[in-house]
This record gives sequence, structure tokens and C-alpha cells, in this order.
Amino acid sequence: MMAARQSDPRVMPPAAPGVDLFCRVIDNYGDIGVCWRLARCLHQDHGCPVRLWVDDLRAFQHLCRAIDPGLSAQAHAGIDIIHWSGSIPDLEPHDIVIEAFACDPPTSHIARMPGRSKLWLNLEYLATEAWAAGCHGMESPQPDGQRKFFFFPGFLPGTGGILREKTLTRQRQEWQADTAQVRRWLTDLLPHDETARVLLEQPDLQIVTLFCYPDAPVAELLLALGRLPGQILLLVPERVVLPALPATLAPNLHIARIPFLPQPEYDRLLWSADLNLVRGEDSFVRALLAGQPMLWQAYRQDEEAHLAKVEGWLHQTQAPETIRQAWLAWNRPADAGTAEALEQGLRCANRARWHTFFQDFSAYLDGQHDLASALLAFYYKQTALSG
Repeated sequence: MMAARQSDPRVMPPAAPGVDLFCRVIDNYGDIGVCWRLARCLHQDHGCPVRLWVDDLRAFQHLCRAIDPGLSAQAHAGIDIIHWSGSIPDLEPHDIVIEAFACDPPTSHIARMPGRSKLWLNLEYLATEAWAAGCHGMESPQPDGQRKFFFFPGFLPGTGGILREKTLTRQRQEWQADTAQVRRWLTDLLPHDETARVLLEQPDLQIVTLFCYPDAPVAELLLALGRLPGQILLLVPERVVLPALPATLAPNLHIARIPFLPQPEYDRLLWSADLNLVRGEDSFVRALLAGQPMLWQAYRQDEEAHLAKVEGWLHQTQAPETIRQAWLAWNRPADAGTAEALEQGLRCANRARWHTFFQDFSAYLDGQHDLASALLAFYYKQTALSG
């Protein structure tokens, strides 16, 4: 047997590459939610110096209360944050330049990149369709001779993976193991809702979270929840726009507003619930990682093009038919059959099959490469190829 090779303590590992990450806030929280999480993963898990450029600091502040919208430059959690406005500071580009969702970095920054930046990425939206693996990593030559690459987050091998912190699974397991702590934390979110606080004392209470777009079929959801057995507490973050609610609700259903939570606390909310209804990209991934039964609302597009994303994920995962019908009902305009489809699906959310399905998929994600690690592996591969 060959002796194990000893590492030379005099050889220092290469310094982690610096990253410029550009974000334009179009969907109030989706774009900045992904970018802020990516920035923290790159810095906290991999030691990368990160500079996050954001055009809307007020939207950013809703996700991170420490952000001061009045500052042109600030730092938080070890990350430099620059207000991306008409006038930008003259800063030397980092090794990696990432434009989130084709947001087009400033031309002055692009002009300074040759000879400094080694990789330029266009971070695309989360892809659930089968074609994504074929497009991931494709090159897009630029008129000035620079090379830009498409980077597709996704669930399948051959894509860029999803955002997942190294310690996330342990944190979730420790949180869910302490049910008394969970109930105390939820109660603290509702200081002025005595009905909700009393309900949280019931051990068999079903907790449902709702984070949806304004066009979600909420009235049909309430009908479906009202037909389920047992007491249900529906938690809705502030800033989530709901349609006009019925004058009376089913006696087993109580709706409570909670604060709009920063990302780490929103994770705890998802871990604490029996059922999560989420919207957009970042919350979708976090709900899947939570391993609890869930419904996802994709951002609605013309001619129902968003359904391709929903169908793509359902097909990839071979989701049970009850999940498929409930997800499609949640993503289509309401009709006479919406409430029934949701009710049938949500009844299954209390059965072992739904729990097992989502717990198994969460475990599958734990075993896949994460987006930040895949991004850095792509960087090292490209720099090696370019010499």
C-alpha cells in the first residue's frame, strides 16, 4: 500500500476569487433574494470577497433590516454593498463578474474587466425544464472579444444546482427537534393576535404559511382549508397582497398576519409549518429544502407559459398525481373546480405519502452540489483552460 502523501504546510492554498455580483430589483424580492443569498454563500462558505451591486436598496432592506437605503456604499455580514445608481464608483473589477438575470453591468465596469476579470457569468433564472442542462455553461462571445457564459441553476445533474448553505440541514434538524422552541418563536411573531396565540397552545394545530402573488386563487384556498378536519392557523407575511376575503371564514380557520421576515427567519417559518404555499424562485427552493408538504406558485406569464416550469418540475420529480393536480390548480386562473382540486390535494398533505415525497426530495437536494460550489468549480475549470 502506498503511503499517504503529506501536504506541504509551506504551500498556501490559492486565495478565494473575488466576486462582483450585479442585481436589478424587478420582482420586489425575488431578484435580490437570490443575489443576497448567493453573496452570503460565496463569502461565508467559501471565503470569497464579494461586492454586491443593487439598484433598489429599499427593497433590499425588507430582506435585511441592517441595510441603510441612504448610503451609496456600506458593508454587512462581510459583504461590500454598492448602490448601483447612475453614478458608480471607479472600482477595479473582481476575478468573477456575475450579472443576475441578464441585468447588464455598467459599460464602464465592463470596459475595465479585460486583464482583470477571469470569468463573466450571466446567472439565469431557476430552470426546471429538461433543456436547461444543454444550455448550462454555454458561451456567449461579446462584441469586444470578452467571453460570457450562461449559468443555469437547477435540480438536475448538468445544471448549476441550487443555493444551499453548508450548515443548513443541521440547522433545520436542530430547529425542528425542539417543538417547544418552535411554538414560542411563532407566538412571539403574533404579540397582538390573542386568538392565534391560544391556537398555538394546541398540540394538534395545523400551521400553514402563505406567500403568494396577488393573482393566486386565495378564495378557493380558504374554501379548501375550511373543509379540512382540525384547527388551521394560516400565517401570511405583511406586504403579501390578498384579495378581498369572505365576510366569514370556516370556524376551523384563522388568518394571522406576521412580519415580513429576513431570510434566516423565513427559513425557520418554513421549517415550523405543516404546509407551505410559496411563490417565486428563492422561496420555492427554500420550501423544498425544508422538506415539508408545499405548493409553489410560479410567476404568471402570458399564454400560461409559466405552467411549463411547473410541469417541468412535476415531471422531473415524478410527483404523485394528487400533488400534480393541486399544483396546477394553484397556478391556473380560478374556476369551478379549483377549490375541489386544492381540497383533494391538501387532504393528502396530511398523509404519509406527501410527507415522504417532500422529505425524500429534500434529502436528494442535500446530496447534490450547491450553486455556489458549482459556480466556483466552473471558475477554476475555465481559468485552467485559459491558462
